[in-house]
Amino acid sequence: MVTNLPAEAAAKLNKYSEARTTEEKIRALEEFLSAVPKHKGTEKLRLWATRRLAELREELEREKVKRSGGSRPGIFVEKEGAGQIVLVGPPNSGKSSIVARLTNAKVVVSPIPYSTRIPAPGMATYLDVKLQLVDTPPLLTPNGEVNSRVVALARNADVVGVVVGLDSDDVARDLGSALRALDERGVAYSLQKGFARLERRREGGVTLVPTGPLGSARQS
Repeated sequence: MVTNLPAEAAAKLNKYSEARTTEEKIRALEEFLSAVPKHKGTEKLRLWATRRLAELREELEREKVKRSGGSRPGIFVEKEGAGQIVLVGPPNSGKSSIVARLTNAKVVVSPIPYSTRIPAPGMATYLDVKLQLVDTPPLLTPNGEVNSRVVALARNADVVGVVVGLDSDDVARDLGSALRALDERGVAYSLQKGFARLERRREGGVTLVPTGPLGSARQS
């Protein structure tokens, strides 16, 4: 444990230790993460607080579902506009800020990691074309596991935008982790360019004749 914490951060950490309810613990950890400075000496403590905060939020969600007798809110987002663009990436990479800036969606923009818990769609206009932007929870959980619900959103999207914060201590690592998580779960992020033409067959139907790296011809 770090012993040279600023007084304010130390007070917030003590507040967490004294908290009785899940809500109180969440507020205390959020305040602590806002107060604790970012440097090598606090790295492990910030990581612990971030992971614990994510666990508490999941616990609170389960408690709310149990009290209401319902189920967890769905993560599926129905497509609207000319296309759906799902933004994915690590926590605090700027996904929520992009959606807030370009759309009228009500998103949580916070320096606290893992503040976005459910997807938030919003409509943006580009050259008179309506596009749907979707903010998502972090692609990777605090334990390093891939968030399967976010992958499902990416798989259903027309476009997947990988967002990485330039203030990260390792941008290449963050980008590589995100691309690897998508690739290993069948979400294509890079396609070879190719061309094809459709030829009508005398017996009916058409044949797709590739002239680039599209594979063998297909008939329908």
